Amino acid sequence: MCAMYLRRLSSRIAFFGVIRFSWKDYDEKKGGIGVPIVNVGFQVIPKTKEGNSYELVDKAIEVVSKSGVKYEVDPMETVMEGEYDKLMEIVKEAQEAVIAAGAQETMTFIKVHYRPEGVTIDEKVAKYR
Repeated sequence: MCAMYLRRLSSRIAFFGVIRFSWKDYDEKKGGIGVPIVNVGFQVIPKTKEGNSYELVDKAIEVVSKSGVKYEVDPMETVMEGEYDKLMEIVKEAQEAVIAAGAQETMTFIKVHYRPEGVTIDEKVAKYR
């Protein structure tokens, strides 16, 4: 259904000259039109004089949870799967949520696994589940 809709939409858009789209550019693993799926692992370390830093980290994880992207929380970081720009925006929002919750500053460590044809969390860890 979605693929059929995209084909119809793409032909109409191409007709009006808004964008150039080729159906060969569409790839589910790449998140749609030529955009590869990446993995971003990040760790937000809040600095606070008072309070529990775990509660502040929970605010960052809450942002990820509400974002709708696929993610996994591990003891040392949160790993997300999706389009690069969207994931980096989520990291930024997570930092802002930690500051809003009372941290004076944060240190954020980010790891990105990028492959032009896309990469998923499942392909890396499915055999261990």
